[in-house]
Parts: sequence; structure tokens; C-alpha cells
Amino acid sequence: MAKKGNYHKAPIMVEEIKRIRNNVLNKDRDFVLVIDGEEGSGKSVLAQQIADQLDEKFTIENIVFNADQFIERLKKAPKHSCIVLDEAYNSANSRSALTEVNKSLVNTLFLIRFISSTIIGAL
Repeated sequence: MAKKGNYHKAPIMVEEIKRIRNNVLNKDRDFVLVIDGEEGSGKSVLAQQIADQLDEKFTIENIVFNADQFIERLKKAPKHSCIVLDEAYNSANSRSALTEVNKSLVNTLFLIRFISSTIIGAL
């Protein structure tokens, strides 16, 4: 099994991640990152690599693919957890964009500020 975090990290990114992590952990701030790009460009991999650096306890359990999974994981995640909502665009841009689930997702995003979590959405 590969060592956790065993990939190239650009020095400028390492410093920025340290700053973000400090804000989340020590200043009780939230952090939401949205990654956009072409299909197959590596958004999901980048999101997971950033999450791995921001949350030393980050696991595959914190990668979710729809609004229901996101809300459930957010309810269970300890304070300062990093959650990756992969294919986030698909979660919010379907025919059901105004359904109760999506309204609940919007309300949940508002509540994130009270639990100091890090959310990374890969569109």
C-alpha cells in the first residue's frame, strides 16, 4: 500500500494548504473550494490530494457523489473534517434542482460555518 500523501506537492501549494489548515483549525474558519475543468482533467484527483493534506484523517469515506450522501456525511463527520463532493455539478444541476434534497443541501451549506469543516467540490 502506498504511503499516504505519496505524490508531488508544489511548494507554493504546500504553503497555501498550511495557511488554510491553520485558519480552519486555529481560527475556527470554514473553507470551501470548487474545482472546475474539462472532463478527465484531474479535478477529482486534485480534490482528493488537497483533502489529504488538509485533513490528516481523510479517508475514502469522506468522498461523496450526491446531495444525500453529502448531507449524511456532514452530519457524521467530526469537526474540522474535509469532505469531497465529487461531481458536485451533477448533484445540483439535474431536473430535480429545486427538490427538497437540494433545498436541504443549500441549508446544510449554510450550517457548515457552525461546524468548521472543509468542503471541496469537484465539478
